[in-house]
This record gives sequence, structure tokens and C-alpha cells, in this order.
Amino acid sequence: MNLPEKYLNSMKDMLKDDFDDYKEQCSQKGFVKNSSDSDEEYYVAENSDGIQLDISYDSDSNRMTCTVLKK
Repeated sequence: MNLPEKYLNSMKDMLKDDFDDYKEQCSQKGFVKNSSDSDEEYYVAENSDGIQLDISYDSDSNRMTCTVLKK
């Protein structure tokens, strides 16, 4: 099975708490390598397979965007 190199998903009507919960779940699932969450509405990290997760939250539109990139 060939998987796409990049996957993007955008979800509306999300609360900041939803973003924080999702970020914590991703961390618990192993997305911790080279992590950066200097901005409380943005998180990027890799897992041990070299897959990069990039999530962001826009409080103006209550939208969370998640990008998964196979390196």
C-alpha cells in the first residue's frame, strides 16, 4: 500500500481545550522528537518513524489544522 507523503485535515468549531487535549494525545502516542510548542496555539513534533505532525489552532475561527508529513 502506498501512503500519501502528506495529509492535511482542518476541523472547525473546535475549542482551545480540544486543541490542548489533542496535542497531549499526540505526545502520548510518541510525537515528541524534535518537538516545539513555543506558541500555545502551535505544536510540531516527530515520532520514532520520522513522521512529522504539525498542529495549529486559530482562536479567531475556532479551527484546528493538522498536517502529517512522511519524511
